[in-house]
Amino acid sequence: DIHFTNGVPAGTQGRLRGSGDPTYREDAHLATAYVIMNTRDERLSDRRLRQALSYAIDRRAIVEHVIKMGQAATSFTPDKLPDYTPGSLLGFDPDKAKRLLIDWEATHGKRDKLTLSTSTSSNPTRVTEALQGMWSEYLGLDVELIQSEFRVYLNSLNAGEYQLGFLAWYGDYADPYTFLN
Repeated sequence: DIHFTNGVPAGTQGRLRGSGDPTYREDAHLATAYVIMNTRDERLSDRRLRQALSYAIDRRAIVEHVIKMGQAATSFTPDKLPDYTPGSLLGFDPDKAKRLLIDWEATHGKRDKLTLSTSTSSNPTRVTEALQGMWSEYLGLDVELIQSEFRVYLNSLNAGEYQLGFLAWYGDYADPYTFLN
């Protein structure tokens, strides 16, 4: 028996929701999952490539078909914080993403493989596989997934030994400060 957990795998949630079990309850929480881009990497130092990658992410599809929970992010901070109006992210626009990549290629030449690092947990793995597929489909980019145990992964991020990474942040309290600090 589990009385409380923060980590129900995404595939299990649908089954639990439909089980009719009166003891099952989901509570909303403030969280943001995001891709980090190492701007010290020569290719990623050019904002056109970073923007192309962002425009090629169909956030709604990830929420609806991959993790099957939450809502698509419209900013780095959740939009339900009291007395706060967040800025907005770049939207899903694969045509704009392709144009930016073409502009980037005019300066940088050939597309080399990119790497996307993540931990071995189930939700990050499913999301990074979806990102890999979107960047391949919409941009024709070859992205290799590199998975590590969480502590090893964090050490590589802290050392700057990554190109792209995937993280999530869970707010401690309902204030933008917990996300922006």
